[in-house]
Amino acid sequence: MRCASIDAVMEGHTLEAYGVDTSQVSLSGFSSGGHMAVQVHVTYSSIFTGIAVFSGATYYQFSKDKLFGAMMKCLKQEINPSGFLNDIYNMAVAGNFDIDKLIFNLTDSLNEKIDLPTSINETHKMARAQKIDDPSHMARQNIYLYTAEKDTIVAPAFMDIVYKYYLNFVSNSNIKYVKLPNAQHGMPTNNFGKPCNSQELPFINNCNYSGAGEALSHIYGRLNPPTNPMGRLIPFNQAEFYSGSYLHDTGYIYVPTACKGGGACRLHVVFHGCMQNPEWGGDIFYQKAGFNEWAESNDIIVLYPQTKNGKIINQAGCWDFFGYENPDFYNNQGPQIKAIKAMIDRITARR
Repeated sequence: MRCASIDAVMEGHTLEAYGVDTSQVSLSGFSSGGHMAVQVHVTYSSIFTGIAVFSGATYYQFSKDKLFGAMMKCLKQEINPSGFLNDIYNMAVAGNFDIDKLIFNLTDSLNEKIDLPTSINETHKMARAQKIDDPSHMARQNIYLYTAEKDTIVAPAFMDIVYKYYLNFVSNSNIKYVKLPNAQHGMPTNNFGKPCNSQELPFINNCNYSGAGEALSHIYGRLNPPTNPMGRLIPFNQAEFYSGSYLHDTGYIYVPTACKGGGACRLHVVFHGCMQNPEWGGDIFYQKAGFNEWAESNDIIVLYPQTKNGKIINQAGCWDFFGYENPDFYNNQGPQIKAIKAMIDRITARR
């Protein structure tokens, strides 16, 4: 099988405009990327036609007022964080992901239940403050949700809440919620990765189930079968859109053969999960998560933004889903969300 070609130019390549159909922009994400996808979707719901969430959590699930925000506040006050965070890092390197399971259950440990009313109330509050789009824009969109029934990192209960959250804004007939039996924490593919019931790097699992294909088909309707990705996988200068410390200097965009000249192509934005950025996984996620094959045969440009490992905070390269970078991480003042919106604006601009 021939893989998508990668341009020799790296950080210096400027992200191009492709003039894609602005009514056909969608997004998806896995794990922390799933949570990031929700945040971007809710913040800029007026520009999207649909979303796919793989093993994520709902809007404002981990607020700055809960444990993570409190921990980050301590770190910013330089209260000796090294021991705890070094333990997290060393456990992850050793392949012990119990710490991740702990992260997604700490709110329960502190009597902070999964709080759907708070998420909904914050959505309306942010809309009134004009920090997100009016949530009514979500009403006609297609929502694909996925959870692995055996997931011990992001328990299915979190995706149950995502489902209930979207029911407040979207008709149930527009939502497809898949619970895959005997599956563990990983991006599900049809033929690549670790066994479906495994929980290990790179968190891409062979489940005989194309999560990418099922998600794109639900968002866009009937699609052509996948084919070899003969287009171009192009690195671009991501630093142009972001001046903080937690996004990589280089992002990636897959441009199908039919989309090289721009025009009536669609755009799908994909967020990787923790420990799936280039520093942890190299090119595996944006090459093997399963989106490029479907994109090639259906004229879908795929944007793959990339995080960077933090030196002390966020050594796992997660997206900001709990306020480690900014208290406005979940609205249009958040540095990462602003950067993603700027990338989308560039790609959808006329050539």
